[in-house]
Amino acid sequence: MNSLFRYLLRLSFSNFAITFLAGIGLFEVIDLFERVDSLLQHHPPLSLFLLYFIYKLPFVMTQIAPAAVLITIVLTMGYLLRHREWLIFQSSGVHPLRIFLPLYTFAFIVSLGTLFIQELAVPFTQYRSEWTMKVQIQQRKPLGLYRSESVWYRDGNNFYYIKLLLHEENSLRGITILTLNDDFQVMKRTDAASAHYTPEGWALEEVWIRFFENGKIIDMQRLNQATGLIPQTPADFETVIQKAETMTHRELSRFIRRLESEGFDAISYRVDWHARLSTPWSGLALALVAPFIVLLLVHRGGIFTGIGLSFVLGFLYWLSLGFSLSLGRSGILPPIVSAWSTHLLFCILGAILARRLKWT
Repeated sequence: MNSLFRYLLRLSFSNFAITFLAGIGLFEVIDLFERVDSLLQHHPPLSLFLLYFIYKLPFVMTQIAPAAVLITIVLTMGYLLRHREWLIFQSSGVHPLRIFLPLYTFAFIVSLGTLFIQELAVPFTQYRSEWTMKVQIQQRKPLGLYRSESVWYRDGNNFYYIKLLLHEENSLRGITILTLNDDFQVMKRTDAASAHYTPEGWALEEVWIRFFENGKIIDMQRLNQATGLIPQTPADFETVIQKAETMTHRELSRFIRRLESEGFDAISYRVDWHARLSTPWSGLALALVAPFIVLLLVHRGGIFTGIGLSFVLGFLYWLSLGFSLSLGRSGILPPIVSAWSTHLLFCILGAILARRLKWT
C-alpha cells in the first residue's frame, strides 16, 4: 500500500465520518419530530426515549451509509480538484485508476461493514426499538405469547391461535379460536383457513365451528365466510408481529421455506431476501459512477454542478431500485433480478462514463 493510496483512503474516511454523522443526526432529528406526538401524549421518561433512539441507531446507520458514501466520493474528488491535486497527480503520470482505486476500496469497506451491521445488529435492535416505542412508550398492550411467526393470546373467555401473520398483506393463516366457560371447559372451537382485513373487520374464510358439551361435539357448522370473530385490528398485532427487517437472513430463509411448504406465495419475501444482500452494496454501486460524473462536468459547469448531479444520481438510483423491487414483488421480474438489476445498471453506466472520459 503506497503513500498515495493511504492518503486518499484516509481522506475518504475523514470526509465520510463528517457526512455519516451529519446524516445520522439529521435522520434522528426528523424521526424525533415524527414521534413528538407520542412524547407529548404519553409523557415517557427521557431515558426510555433515548433508549428507543439507541436501538434505532444500527438501522439508521445502514440507511445512511450508501448516501454518505456517494457524498464522500463527490467531496473527495472536489477536494482534489479544488486544491489542484488532481492536476499534480496527472502531471506526475499517475493514472486516474490509481486515484479511483482507494475510493472504490473505501466504498467496498463501508458496504461490507453495512452488510455485517444489517445482519448481526439490525434484526435485534430494530425489534427492540419497535417494542420500546409501541409497548413501553405508546403503552400498547401486547396480545400474548409470540413464537416465530405464530401467536397465542387471550381476550376474555376466548383463546386465539394464529399460525401465520402476514402484515404486508393484512392477512392471517391457520386461525383457531377456543371459547371456554367459567370452569375452563371448551364450549366452542372455531377454525378458519385464512382471514383478510376489511373495513368491517377480519373476514374469516373456510370456517368450521364446533360446539361442545362435556367434552363432546354436539353440533357443527361450516361457513364460507364469517366476520366479527376477531375483534383486534392489524395495528393490535404490531406488538407481536415479526417483520422481514427484524429477522436475520437465516430466519427469513426459514420463514420463506415454511410459507412455500404450506402452499403460500412467498415472492415478496424472496425479494426481501435478495434485497437484504444487495442493498448494503448500494454505496459501492454509486461509487463506481460518482467520480466520472464529477470529472466529466467539472469543465462544463463546475464542481457544484457535479455535486448537484451526483445528488440527482443518488435519487435516480433509489428510484430505480424501488421500482425494480416493486416489479419483483409483483412477479414481473425474478427476485434476484429485481434486487441486483440496479447495481448492474450502474456498473454499466460507470463503464460507459469511463470510456467517455479523457484520461490524459
